[in-house]
Amino acid sequence: MPIAGLQIIANATTLRRALINGKEIAENQYYWVATSNYLANGGDNLTGLLNPIKRIDTPFLIRDIIIEHYKLLTSQNKTAFAKIDGRFMYE
Repeated sequence: MPIAGLQIIANATTLRRALINGKEIAENQYYWVATSNYLANGGDNLTGLLNPIKRIDTPFLIRDIIIEHYKLLTSQNKTAFAKIDGRFMYE
């Protein structure tokens, strides 16, 4: 799942810390979450998103956006690279 600005520190069973843009998540703050309709609808047992304060559905599928991005890279003879960036850290 694409994640921008979120850092998660956890072990196998417990979330130890979560930061957004380097700051602790505030309980009295609202945050926007962009995700796939599959996950927003509770797929993969992600039930925490089933009752949002507000939900905006778009006609775009993340799958299709990723496919188009790879087509663009291919047409430019470029390669996509994965890198370790510290967004998910396991203790």
